[in-house]
Amino acid sequence: MDLQEQILANEIVNLGLKKAAESMAFFTKEKVDITASEVKKENLSKIDEIIDGTSPDLNYILTTEIKGELEGICYLIFSEKEVEKILEVSLPEKMREDPEKLRIMGDAVLLEMDNIIVASVVTQFSNAFEFKMYGDVPQLGKSTRSDLRKKLKAENTGRDHFIYFKSEMHSENLDISPDFIWILEDNFLAGVQKVLADK
Repeated sequence: MDLQEQILANEIVNLGLKKAAESMAFFTKEKVDITASEVKKENLSKIDEIIDGTSPDLNYILTTEIKGELEGICYLIFSEKEVEKILEVSLPEKMREDPEKLRIMGDAVLLEMDNIIVASVVTQFSNAFEFKMYGDVPQLGKSTRSDLRKKLKAENTGRDHFIYFKSEMHSENLDISPDFIWILEDNFLAGVQKVLADK
């Protein structure tokens, strides 16, 4: 993407994240701000640079298939520490002290958060590009960064590029920066270019 395309993509993504933040207060019980840093279109070979394979930390990966006139896959990636912070502000202490309840409700919180965030961004893509598209039911998995790199490559054989940005989620008691990776078809860029041409 050139600079103008990158600026527009950033605007669209941040509009979606702003909408998502309004719904996130349901979990955090306080106002949340969500913003995206620089939105980049990268060659899939650069996944190794984005995902540090040397980190031994466990990651929580929420995978959502994007369907419709713009297809692809969205990956929302949280570190284990980020998940702990999310659950600390989202679940009562009594529930967090029960391992089984924590597992069940913790997974439910992450899946619903993904639903909210991805749906909001997808809606902005749909509105801006005039594409009929939607996010399917998200799946939650856990893996190391090294295995995550392998997963991304294995699931996207034949695709050349991905859209990447680091998001910032802030509230009074939450300060995290999960990764977003979107593997989208080439008509994503065509949609951005069309909006710029129309302007």
